[in-house]
Amino acid sequence: MIKLIVNADDFGYSAQVNEAIVKAFADGLVSSTTLMPNMPGFDDAVALIRQGRIPADSTGVHLNLFEGEPLTEQMKACRVFCGEDGRFHGRRISFSAPRRCLEAVRLELEAQLQKATDTGLAFTHLDSHAHRHTNWYVGRVVIELARKHGIPAIRQTTNLGKAGLQRKLLRVLYNWRLGSLRKTHVFGNIPDMDVAFPRICGMTDGVLEIMCHPVRDDSGQLVDAEFGKPLVELLSPFVKSSAVRMCSYFGL
Repeated sequence: MIKLIVNADDFGYSAQVNEAIVKAFADGLVSSTTLMPNMPGFDDAVALIRQGRIPADSTGVHLNLFEGEPLTEQMKACRVFCGEDGRFHGRRISFSAPRRCLEAVRLELEAQLQKATDTGLAFTHLDSHAHRHTNWYVGRVVIELARKHGIPAIRQTTNLGKAGLQRKLLRVLYNWRLGSLRKTHVFGNIPDMDVAFPRICGMTDGVLEIMCHPVRDDSGQLVDAEFGKPLVELLSPFVKSSAVRMCSYFGL
């Protein structure tokens, strides 16, 4: 049977997002989440894990070089990632630009991981906000830090959806580079997985990962922040399929 990880990204973004992720776990829609060390809801998220409202063996770290305030002065001064206000600007970064500020990247991600591990919690995997960890040069740092901190898995880059030849090649090379830190066979967002799922169900085994972003809409309904549709509607075709078994990164 195929194993399915449904990861709720952005745990720790805010108390409101944290509550939505707790609800998604309670409803059986997600099996894993990743924690943002530099965002305002971090302490609330840690408390929820300690209270058992989030399974302790289902949490990774959502590294962030995209939004909010960095933890280090070196990153605040790095204009590749941050604006004049010292906050992440969220603009696109080129393939090669981070070579000029790898030390700032290293120090910032080390600080984020240290803040997470200082809680005494164990983390099962790493991924990142806006997939910054899949940049070739950032990825080098993330791989080194995963090994240093004993974190056994890193989210692969997507291998679903349309892409040009160069991008496809970079995806293959990045996923190959992860080596034993790559624990899944297929990763993508909800629409890409929706297209590929009938074919994937023909696999005899394997591990799939889908990312989602649970929030509450104005009416209080649990929706995906990226697509604005009810989370149960988006995820039920996967989590209720007889071809899959829900799991987390723990034990893979």
